[in-house]
Amino acid sequence: EGEGGPRCGPVEVLIDQNHLAERFGFTEISSVKASPDGRLVAFMLDTKGDESYDIWVVDTEAEGAPPPLSSPPASSGFPMHMVAGSAHSFDWMDSGTLVYAAASSQLRPDVVEAVRVPALLRDAAGPPGRHRTRIHTEDRPDVWVDVRATKDRRFVVVSVVGSARVFLLLPAGAGAAGRELVLWPVATGDGGAAAADAEGGGVRPPEESVAFVEHSNGYLYLATSDDDEALRRSGNNVAIRRARFSGTSDCELKWAPVVRPLRGAHLLEFDVFDRHLVLYELFEGSGHLRV
Repeated sequence: EGEGGPRCGPVEVLIDQNHLAERFGFTEISSVKASPDGRLVAFMLDTKGDESYDIWVVDTEAEGAPPPLSSPPASSGFPMHMVAGSAHSFDWMDSGTLVYAAASSQLRPDVVEAVRVPALLRDAAGPPGRHRTRIHTEDRPDVWVDVRATKDRRFVVVSVVGSARVFLLLPAGAGAAGRELVLWPVATGDGGAAAADAEGGGVRPPEESVAFVEHSNGYLYLATSDDDEALRRSGNNVAIRRARFSGTSDCELKWAPVVRPLRGAHLLEFDVFDRHLVLYELFEGSGHLRV
């Protein structure tokens, strides 16, 4: 547009699925996510049709990367590197650290690992595990792990799906010898009513409860089972609490209720905004929003 208006640069093709199909045959792309600084773009790629994804990274500022183009070429020309295999989900911890849930030979995501991508790209000929850290291994055969960043991208959430255990991945503080990241419990679902968790100041919801975690404006938000017996018997006992969170593993959370359950409704998901919470609930067989 004119002076003072929005300025648009030329189109740059980062990932060309047609070119990938020429190389691999079958291709399915999932979960394209850029690093916070925009330099690295990670995506999951299935080349076999079995929903087993590898994580590839495009380095948009690598030496020899193509100049901006005004029309799509046959291939992007940007360097692409596979950084993890058999992945289920991933997200960026920061502009250089990628955290992902990986599947075992039974295709059950049971491990969480972090890879320092810039170091791995510089040292491509080195040992495979040199810039990789195993964060968690899940031994229970009836659950699986999932990772995602909070909406404000301050933290990575590690959920053990099917057990109501939820963790935040935090940078290690002083005294964490030999560790760069720590897995900090927000909810540890091991039975009983919600109670204080001596290990990390979290809450301990019942095993059957659902636990969603978000972060916004300095607060952690947690959706988990309420302690109202009547609601518990009806199965509609998910409440939302929040607590101030300093971002360190020595923080003691003091949870306060924000939203009580709506009788007859089932909470499917919630989202946080600067001044509002939006709840997506199933009520009398149909979905509705509550703000």
